[in-house]
Amino acid sequence: MAYIEAMVAAVPTAGKAAYLDYAREVGGLFKQHGALATTDCWGSDVPEGKLTSFPLSVKCGPGETVAIGWITWPSK
Repeated sequence: MAYIEAMVAAVPTAGKAAYLDYAREVGGLFKQHGALATTDCWGSDVPEGKLTSFPLSVKCGPGETVAIGWITWPSK
């Protein structure tokens, strides 16, 4: 059974290109160490909830965007 590691982060919106470059670089490194796949997503329409949401979970501030990524491993 595959194992998933995931992360949610608040990233400066102006730093999107740097974030994506970094994600590509470390994605290759994870694959060299056995990861089956890496996925990174940049929030484009992620509303802030009243009780819970991705922006609230990472205390997303002004000028920041939620980024979500995960790594799929063959097993834990």
